[in-house]
Amino acid sequence: MAATMMRDRFMRGLLAGLIGGIAALAVNLFSTEVLKFGDLHFYEISGVMIFGHLPRGLMQSIFAEIGHIGLSAGVGIALAYLLPKIKTSHLWVKGAFAGLAVWFAVYAITVLFKVPSVHKTGFPSALTN
Repeated sequence: MAATMMRDRFMRGLLAGLIGGIAALAVNLFSTEVLKFGDLHFYEISGVMIFGHLPRGLMQSIFAEIGHIGLSAGVGIALAYLLPKIKTSHLWVKGAFAGLAVWFAVYAITVLFKVPSVHKTGFPSALTN
């Protein structure tokens, strides 16, 4: 069953996106909480996009983080379907650029639409996100 599931392009993209989203979350939390480099968390950005304000309380923060990981999974799925069309060599580079494109799009949206609480972000937060 697991071998059959991993032959499915959708499931491979989903798994890759989930792993990437969780890894990004770990780096973001380590940078902001342990190293004190940056002050904006992924769940805060996704919370503002979902609720229209910073998450209030633990339940909204968890829901917002699930939204962030869901977006990461969606990007993984899209990339899994796009990669065969652009060849499979140098996957890390292509994945990194896909991540950068999403990062840029999210930040561009927050600036263009003056999304409250996140449209003015300092360099440390932009780098850790």
